[in-house]
Amino acid sequence: MGKLALVQTKSQASLFPVIMTIYAKRNRMPEPSEILFCTERTTLEDIQLLLYRFFLAANHGWENQIFILASFHLLPYTKQTEVADALDDMLSKFKIDSAATLVLLSCEKNTWLGNRFAKCKTSPPRVTKGELETFVKSSVGSLAKRSQSLGSRGLVMCVTSETDGGGKTDRILTKIARRMTTDAKLVYLKVPFCSSFSLFHLLMKTNTRIDRKHHDENAIPTRSTQALHFDFACDLPSDAAVTIFELVFYGIVKDTEACTAYRKKSDDVCYFEISTARQRTSILNGLLGLLPAERVCYCRDQFSLLEPTFHTEAGKKIVRIVLQRRKEIDTVVRFLNAYKTGRLDAKTLQASKSAQVDPRDAFDLINFFSRFDNRVHTGVASYTEATNFVRFLHQGFQGVDTETGYFLFAQDHTYLSEDGFDYAAFRTVFCRLVIETSRIFAVRQIPKGAQHLAHRTQHLRTWAEMETHPIAIWKTSRDTKGNMHPDGLDIFCRPRINDSKHKAIDVIRGYIDSESIHFLKRQGLHLDKDWSTFAPQDFFDLLRHIDGWTPSQRKEKLRQRFPDYCMTVDNFSKMVQIVLRLQYQLPVVVMGETGCGKSALITTLMKVLNIPLKVLNVHGGLTSQQIVRWVEDAANSDSEGNPNKRKVLFFDEVNTSGCLDLFKEIICDRSMRGVQLADNILIVAACNPYRFKKEEAKRLEQIGLQIAVKKHHLEAVGGWREHARMTRASQADGLVYRVHALPDSILDHVYDFGALSKQKEFQYLCQMVDNVTDDSELCREFSGLIKLSQEMVRELNDNERASASLRDVSRCCKTFLWFQNEFLPKIDAFGKESDKLGRISMIMALAYCFYFRLDREQRRIYARRVENGTKMEKKSYLNPIYTWKSLNDFDGQVQKVIRTVVCGNFREPKGIIFNEALVENIFVMLCSILQKIPIFIIGKPGSSKTLALTLIGNNMKGNHSDSDLLKQLPPVNVFSYQCSPLSTPEGIEDTYAKAEKSQKGDQKTISVVLLDEVGLAELSPRLPLKVLHKILDEEHKHTTVGISNWCLDPAKMNRAIHLYRPSPDYNDLVKTGEGIATNERLKRKLGAIAKAYQEVLKSQSIPDFWGLRDYYSLVKSLNRAMETSGSSNLDSSMLKKIILRNFGGIPEMRKKILQTFFDKLSMELEDDRVDSLDLIRQNLASAQHLKSYYNRKEAQHQEQTKKHPQERREPDPDAHLDSQAECRHLMVLTSNHTALPLLFDVGLVNPENTRVIISSDFPADKSDHQVFHNLQTIKHCMSAGKTVVLVNCENIFEALYDLLNQHYTTYGGTKRYARLAFGANSELCEVDPGFRLIVIVDAQDVHRLDPPLLNRFEKQILDRSLLMTAYHYRIRDRVLKFVKMFLQKESKEDLKHRNPSQSAVLRAERSAFVGYHSAILPSLILSIVPANDNANPNAEKAKSLEHYVRKAIERLLWISPPEAICRITKSVRRNIMESFQIDLHSSYLQEQCHENMVDLMASRMLDQKTWPDHLGTLAQITTFSLFSRQGMATARNQMPCHSELYVLHEFSAQTDLKQSVHTFFDSHLPGSKHTSREESASRLKSGSVLILQCDQDATSLDRIRHAKYIIQEERCAFLAKLGNYQGHGVTTEMREDIKEQDKHIQHQPILPQRYQSLKLKAISPGLCETSEADIGVPGGDEKIPTR
Repeated sequence: MGKLALVQTKSQASLFPVIMTIYAKRNRMPEPSEILFCTERTTLEDIQLLLYRFFLAANHGWENQIFILASFHLLPYTKQTEVADALDDMLSKFKIDSAATLVLLSCEKNTWLGNRFAKCKTSPPRVTKGELETFVKSSVGSLAKRSQSLGSRGLVMCVTSETDGGGKTDRILTKIARRMTTDAKLVYLKVPFCSSFSLFHLLMKTNTRIDRKHHDENAIPTRSTQALHFDFACDLPSDAAVTIFELVFYGIVKDTEACTAYRKKSDDVCYFEISTARQRTSILNGLLGLLPAERVCYCRDQFSLLEPTFHTEAGKKIVRIVLQRRKEIDTVVRFLNAYKTGRLDAKTLQASKSAQVDPRDAFDLINFFSRFDNRVHTGVASYTEATNFVRFLHQGFQGVDTETGYFLFAQDHTYLSEDGFDYAAFRTVFCRLVIETSRIFAVRQIPKGAQHLAHRTQHLRTWAEMETHPIAIWKTSRDTKGNMHPDGLDIFCRPRINDSKHKAIDVIRGYIDSESIHFLKRQGLHLDKDWSTFAPQDFFDLLRHIDGWTPSQRKEKLRQRFPDYCMTVDNFSKMVQIVLRLQYQLPVVVMGETGCGKSALITTLMKVLNIPLKVLNVHGGLTSQQIVRWVEDAANSDSEGNPNKRKVLFFDEVNTSGCLDLFKEIICDRSMRGVQLADNILIVAACNPYRFKKEEAKRLEQIGLQIAVKKHHLEAVGGWREHARMTRASQADGLVYRVHALPDSILDHVYDFGALSKQKEFQYLCQMVDNVTDDSELCREFSGLIKLSQEMVRELNDNERASASLRDVSRCCKTFLWFQNEFLPKIDAFGKESDKLGRISMIMALAYCFYFRLDREQRRIYARRVENGTKMEKKSYLNPIYTWKSLNDFDGQVQKVIRTVVCGNFREPKGIIFNEALVENIFVMLCSILQKIPIFIIGKPGSSKTLALTLIGNNMKGNHSDSDLLKQLPPVNVFSYQCSPLSTPEGIEDTYAKAEKSQKGDQKTISVVLLDEVGLAELSPRLPLKVLHKILDEEHKHTTVGISNWCLDPAKMNRAIHLYRPSPDYNDLVKTGEGIATNERLKRKLGAIAKAYQEVLKSQSIPDFWGLRDYYSLVKSLNRAMETSGSSNLDSSMLKKIILRNFGGIPEMRKKILQTFFDKLSMELEDDRVDSLDLIRQNLASAQHLKSYYNRKEAQHQEQTKKHPQERREPDPDAHLDSQAECRHLMVLTSNHTALPLLFDVGLVNPENTRVIISSDFPADKSDHQVFHNLQTIKHCMSAGKTVVLVNCENIFEALYDLLNQHYTTYGGTKRYARLAFGANSELCEVDPGFRLIVIVDAQDVHRLDPPLLNRFEKQILDRSLLMTAYHYRIRDRVLKFVKMFLQKESKEDLKHRNPSQSAVLRAERSAFVGYHSAILPSLILSIVPANDNANPNAEKAKSLEHYVRKAIERLLWISPPEAICRITKSVRRNIMESFQIDLHSSYLQEQCHENMVDLMASRMLDQKTWPDHLGTLAQITTFSLFSRQGMATARNQMPCHSELYVLHEFSAQTDLKQSVHTFFDSHLPGSKHTSREESASRLKSGSVLILQCDQDATSLDRIRHAKYIIQEERCAFLAKLGNYQGHGVTTEMREDIKEQDKHIQHQPILPQRYQSLKLKAISPGLCETSEADIGVPGGDEKIPTR
């Protein structure tokens, strides 16, 4: 008899041991058809196939088989329900006697499938650990036993180590090399196993695919035995464990998607190299713990003198691995031993060549010298460190070996025989320098540990610490074969950075005495030279000499210059390190601050050495496929006709990518996807440092607004997990740079590039300024001011070095030249004198690069320091007194230039005044666009950021411009990209491609890429802004303008100019208001209004809830009201309504806001009560007033057109200012989503002219297609003048920003246009004056909305409490008294266990009344009290009040669970009876039905009093359990009428649900295409019921609310159709009969009662009746056979 068992393991790691234990008891291996490992992508078809094998086992002789459905907890909830239903169906269809054994295996509890079959739970069989290990070891070779092959048995082994860099790879290669000596056909294949690993890639590597379509004739022979080397990375794919299990125990790996399979041969060998990080965290622990393992340890006992090397036979592609003796170790050990014993002479070294090197002695020597005087590490070096040390030291000792003939160990020393020179001592000293140089270059600089990488990098050996270590340099030359030979030496040492008196020779004297130094100088070796006096050409020549250039080659390039690069001693020392590492095949990974010169140094070095450089600007959007493709293209590119010439691949900012496992393989292993890179490929990488932000830096980075990460944004693109991973990696944005943690294997090679010291930075700065002017005085002053600016910016950022860099200096110099030579000469006001232009250019360059990035107070400090020459430090590089009088008023001169340029050349639109914000925005944008320098403008909403660019586009039209200056400037073409959390790197790149294409077609026009709301793109899990790094770094013919409400990360801000838009002060508010207002009386009151506004901003309870747009709208509304009324004074009632229309939305602040404004205006506030519904009506009515205005204007325009038909229609940029009747769109804040029905119930909107858009979260609707569909709907409504109501549409808000700005463009007459934008797609759409947008937002979620969105709306509260009268409140108070009495006992018990996140009273209310919330009583009372009941006499009123109270209590009891009634004590029941004349037990147990859902539905169908209309009832029922498929069938049989049951989570799209509901209603009409006439007649006679089952585990609350709206919408449409039905020959009498018979059509959404936090909105007029049922269906489940 078949058996079903449920087994739950303790953890994921024990999953595979349990599986093997099950089969170990049967003493056999599992078959591939017996186990199905579930994933999120597992199909129901795959599971059903396994179930069929289980049930039909006897038919195929499989009675003894054990079938396992493993890891079913990974199945989605909906899939688990489908599996349970399928299993139930098969249990009833097939005989259990013919089945085998089925095990449901999971490592999680409380899964739906596990709970469904909990009665089958059992414990797994027990075996000892030793027995299991013995079974697994024997089973690994079981495939070989079954094979007919007589070859050796296959081997599987795991190789691990305690730390990364422990020698695991070499150990595996060594084992494979030894196997190759006995098996000539053994082929080595490496498989890098990481998150970007593709199973198809593995199959391609092994070349044993079943599908032969991609056969490669050069592939490895399929009959060859393979040695598979799996290199496990830290980040593995989710199915890695299953893949390895199938490979090891089945010998087969399948890929159903690619229709491919790989079969492991019986004599294949598999080695698994396990990363150290993976050992700590991997779910593979359980599986790998079963396999044979070997732990590698770099120690004396395991140290080997043999090295595995790759060898490719001539004419063949098969790679062999051979073991060779490490000659480098022999050489290094001989020298180290001689150096340690003090016998460093040629005779001793020559004699030691024949001596055998003991591996243990070699290990001790290498470890001693690599660890000596190393403060970063003590103890034993890692294998990687020792290997790098030996490789570097071997190259260094080659120059002193006797075989090279170099003079240090030559036999003839007659030319070194002067008295006083200790030649032996010099040899010892020089060898000591070689050893120390090798240790500095080769040994790890970052300590290991479990701490965060930011803490560990604090102990990184800094660049400044290298100053006391001279570097021994061999000058070399290359022979014709490319081999390098030493032909000279030198000792380089930097002077100390912080000590100007200290020289490099002082450090060298610590090693070599002065007499020896003088002697070597006479021999031509100048150790006392002053490196700071070297010309750049001298440095370049020395670098080429070190790199092996011949004298003729160096002479040929001697005059090559790099004027754009500032060559210093500091740069030379860094270049030397890079050159030496590249020579010795060591990875080069430099870590340094952004803007410190890493990329420029490497680029210049490669030009000096004439090595082709390929640069990959790494960013977070790069995929592994893109990286592989780039490396392949770069490696295969032919360099000057010589494919073997050295090439450098430079990965810039490598740690910004998530593909670090791939980069680790390329950098450390010198391979890619298992294929070795060519020897001529050299790898260089640069990374940003790991540092936590300082507190002051965090504060200053919150300029503008703070980022609010919204889960719905990220879930919309399926990226919440990725964003969470990135957030953990960046410590919740606690790091200065948004970077990933480098693997330890890469950290072995990281060294500090260093941050420039103040002196070095000033040295660079002076050289850069020297290139822009020949005026020495100007150069000196300009250099000092730039230094002062740099230091001040850092000081204001808590000395954060990343806040200012050499990029700022470069931009400042470029801007100075542009002002002096190109821009200012075009303006007559500044004259043509070079001295004057130079001063103004210097001032404006400083302002452009430094001044505008500061806030208001910081600008004052900056101007004062520039004017007074205040010293930032003890040693100042500025003269205290300037020779230029023009610097006495820095701020004034800046503002004078700005206003001369802007106000004198840009047309001031009607209703807009050129205030400080707008003028500065225009000027800085203009400078950036003309210079093609990227710019980010940071500021709060309403600070004229978008308006400034709009005015630039409207005014800069080339020769068609209005002013003489703008006619000399090129026109501007703007390409907008609307950023959002859905942004992608591809979308941004496409926008730049369009701009580039347009620029090529029109060279005279400047293309501007506008990244609107660019800060929102940082919320995208796809990291789209990382592509900006490359774009911002490179020079383009287009310009980037980014607009954001908050600062971006320093890596992006450092690459562009940034303008911080400070909040306007009092004077600016008044001045801006004067530009808006036309009423003179209002202008006199603007000072008081501005002060009141500033106080309101400070006191608002939700940050940035109100902003500048609310102030502007307030002034505009007051101006319109005063102009309309003609009154000389502000009317109190009018003022109160206008204030609350613009500063509404927070009821608790209403009185305070009104009092503030009235006090500042010296007016008395008599009453703060205002009807909120009236405020909403005023807003919506304004659209009709505006439409009337535009209709009149259109009539006037048509009349004018008849008189002048040939007149051309030009776009009117001031169209949005033509009418004062324009009001902002409306945001309705509500509770419990009551606003949507209220808008229609109270007549605020016209149903015939209103379109409701509810953003769907159905699985198939979470796509860009749905967003475009909603935008298309909005577009049609805009042109038709309809009202659009948006619900849960956060994913399209960013696309509406231009529409919400109400900056319309009118073409010709009165047709207005606004831009709808989504990503790179934008379109100008017509906006009818009658169009109105209403956004409904839950008041509790308003703080999650972006302030830029909030400030664009007029905000009002709308809920049912606004409709309640005093009579309603009296009823509510009585009902509240009942609720308190009902909860009397529960509250006392709950208070003992208070939950800090939720009040105990609320928990008690929801335990007593399912879904109880604060708005439920107003909805309940308004639904049962007739509208005309307020007119009753007092006596009758009091009588009816108690009637309504009892009716409300009875309705509340419908949503009370049985256990709540049972908990009530007799005393409480008695008190309720006395106070309300209600017997709880009688009402609940006798008058109401709560026993099961079927009886409850039947009772509701028969009770016509609960029907909202003649069509039938609407009800919402909560239950403890949901229907299973058997329960559904039982319910249908027990229902007294026809029933249709739908499950909400089974619908993939909202259209599917709409179609199903529509079909249900339509099937009741005669002639329906969905049913026959007889069936329709049957349904008309007996009635029908529609049941929609909703499970919160599988659906969201928003989807449930959406489904309810869809059903009600279709129901209303059916009622309308029924009322007008005339088709198919139905007469009026027949139509009335249809109405009467269709009374049982109803809707029953079923919700699980356990979700007591679900807020029910059902108790409201026209909505569902709400009830609670104890169980779903009478009866129990079928019996399930258990083990």
